[in-house]
Amino acid sequence: MEIKIGKILRPLDFGEYAAELDGNEFEIWVNPPREVISTFVEIQDEIALLKERLDEIVARSKKDGIGADLTGDVAALDEKILAANERLYAWFAEVWGQGKNKETAESVKDFAILHSDTDPAFWSFVTARSLEMIRDHRAGNRKN
Repeated sequence: MEIKIGKILRPLDFGEYAAELDGNEFEIWVNPPREVISTFVEIQDEIALLKERLDEIVARSKKDGIGADLTGDVAALDEKILAANERLYAWFAEVWGQGKNKETAESVKDFAILHSDTDPAFWSFVTARSLEMIRDHRAGNRKN
């Protein structure tokens, strides 16, 4: 018997974050294929590596003194961080854009920037809750 399982979407109601946002939501694609999940892990690993390199640059600047010229290192690292963030926006756009909200990497970036100014914890909530919903679905913790 062949059973085809399509994309399963679950609502993430922003009211979980703040009552004033109740009724506003994203639909989260909770059953993306392993390849999509692997892409997220690769992006996270890359970001962790870039943070380590940033820590090394900071430590080197403390060791070498304030006058140490690290602008080239910082600029190269900054470029890589921006590229990793763009890939992260695209990843969330794919997971959030399968239903009625047709997100793009650009719209996710705008969402992140807007809320980093007005309510930085909101971005963290939405991304963490999205990942939690995917993890729960994959673990068999179904809520309809």
